[in-house]
Amino acid sequence: MSRYHRLAGNLSAAFEWAGNAVAFAARVGYQHFYGRALVERARVAWLRGDPTEAEADLVTADEVLASLGAALDLAYARLLRAALLHATCPASPRAREAWLAAAQAIEQGGYTFLLEQERPLALRLVAAYLSSPDAGAAALAKSLLAHLGRLPPPPLRIVTLGA
Repeated sequence: MSRYHRLAGNLSAAFEWAGNAVAFAARVGYQHFYGRALVERARVAWLRGDPTEAEADLVTADEVLASLGAALDLAYARLLRAALLHATCPASPRAREAWLAAAQAIEQGGYTFLLEQERPLALRLVAAYLSSPDAGAAALAKSLLAHLGRLPPPPLRIVTLGA
């Protein structure tokens, strides 16, 4: 429900649903769902303009998902954290470290489809790190750019006036 409301633009309802999911998963002890709910709550917090809360949720989600070995969800959480840190403090070492962790998780796990799902975030990150002075960060960006280059463009959507 949180994703639905987030995509519909109703961020207050999305945040409430995500908070309920986090509380429920914590109460019943379902760690995988807890990690995923934290990621969703972080996404909504970021959209609501609270990057500090978003990063705190993503750090906790990283710990939970890493302990479970949930590699796909962990790669997604790391991609969001890298995008968040790049948006808020692009020159910080934390942003570079987050990018390295995200790019390695995506590449090693074979989760390059996440780049397509999160194309706007991924394109900004890859473009930013292509010219990075850190050779490792630039190499990962170049590798992921090759994958992005093979993706078809997003479908053309035409909206006209009237029916």
